[in-house]
Amino acid sequence: MFFMNIKEAMYLCTSVLAIILLPQFFSYVLSGFFGCASAPVLFDLAIRIYVFSLVKSFVVAAGITLPLALWGYFNNWSFMHAKETALLTGISGLFLMASFLMLYIYRDVHSTLRSPIIQSLLRKLGPVHRWFTRNSGVSRDKASNET
Repeated sequence: MFFMNIKEAMYLCTSVLAIILLPQFFSYVLSGFFGCASAPVLFDLAIRIYVFSLVKSFVVAAGITLPLALWGYFNNWSFMHAKETALLTGISGLFLMASFLMLYIYRDVHSTLRSPIIQSLLRKLGPVHRWFTRNSGVSRDKASNET
């Protein structure tokens, strides 16, 4: 049952993602008030680990559900009738479909970011980012002039 607990796997993966990204986000915002913010460091790696961990959990659950249903049906387990076998087979298919959908969305995220809605949002957030990083370029120029 440990490998079938998708809810706990999602909680764990989301918690790890939050532990990695939230401090970086708050650091960006607090540094931004003073104009010396920098982009988060581990954002891409954290998202990649999150997506692949969720995909792994869904595929493992599908890999357990389907053989369990078929084994129980063909060995005449008392509680495994055709209805339960069809239900578990469908659940296994849904797990696989969800995992492939997550992989497809993750793989195609760059074309999603080029959509007009996202580009409009990024244009609106551009001035905020420039204001948050207004002093970071100046300090680098001063340091290079002093050496």
